[in-house]
Amino acid sequence: DIKKLRPFEVLFVDNKDYEMHVRGGFKTALLMYDLKSTAKFKVDLERKSNNGLAFRRMISKNGIHKLPYSCTVYSDGCGSMVHVEIAAVLMGLNHVYIPPREQSLNEAEGICLTIWDDASALISRHNAPEYLFAKAIDFAMYVDMRSATTASRDFMTPFEIIKGVKPNISHLHRWYTKAFVCIPREKRKALARQGFIGRAEEGRFIGFHDIFSSTYAVLLSENRLVHSIN
Repeated sequence: DIKKLRPFEVLFVDNKDYEMHVRGGFKTALLMYDLKSTAKFKVDLERKSNNGLAFRRMISKNGIHKLPYSCTVYSDGCGSMVHVEIAAVLMGLNHVYIPPREQSLNEAEGICLTIWDDASALISRHNAPEYLFAKAIDFAMYVDMRSATTASRDFMTPFEIIKGVKPNISHLHRWYTKAFVCIPREKRKALARQGFIGRAEEGRFIGFHDIFSSTYAVLLSENRLVHSIN
């Protein structure tokens, strides 16, 4: 019963490999899905053996291990999920393996069918380089966190279900929009000696610092990622 569920009471986790080279050299991602809010979280990884650390990061960031009620994590029986099981138990969460050959029961797999498609559309629409695919996924999840859910959830956004307040979307912009980052005064002087005259560097808006932050992430022309507060 969705209405009786509480945020993070039932969680699903799964891995999804990247089919292309992405910025940072990541090979896979650990995904977490909250059944109550439909909130989706992701941590990029170089190898699946880091699943435990990635899971701890998502749990601690949301304070799930401090909730006054029991939470259960569901995953498939893949060997790499042993790290998730150990991390869940150590953090006071229940862990349950989904029966073999019943992967469709893992709600986290739905993220791969929707958010991955959204990211592909962003890359195609804006003619962005393919190595930004992981960043496009982050942005798609960010917008999804602030989008209406279903009738069984009173059409509330995942953000509102988790935080208890309606999200502010006035800071949203189109992904990969041209952006300009103010150059610090000390760096400005150094660039002036090299012949660069200006107060800002050109880049591309590729998302936010994290899923609950309003700090912009801008990729500069030199392929440097800068977090700038607007």
